[in-house]
Amino acid sequence: MRLIALILSLLVASISHVAAQGKGVIPEIQVGTNIYRNVTIQQRVGNKLVISHSAGLSAIDIAGMDEATRARFGFQVRWCPPNPSPD
Repeated sequence: MRLIALILSLLVASISHVAAQGKGVIPEIQVGTNIYRNVTIQQRVGNKLVISHSAGLSAIDIAGMDEATRARFGFQVRWCPPNPSPD
């Protein structure tokens, strides 16, 4: 399980690195009711992406993206089941 998490982290880091180098300008991303245009991913900080876009800079919550957008960037929001209560 840790190996999978490591691989996913490296994948996300490489996607962010490529986008930050200017090779990946994204025409539009919608997060909730906000629409960002001409987006470049600058870096990932925890569960947020720091992006530059047509109106400036923003930190957007990855969990706020719809599933299709998260899948497009290879992000997963992990769901952890609650711990079972002791009997």
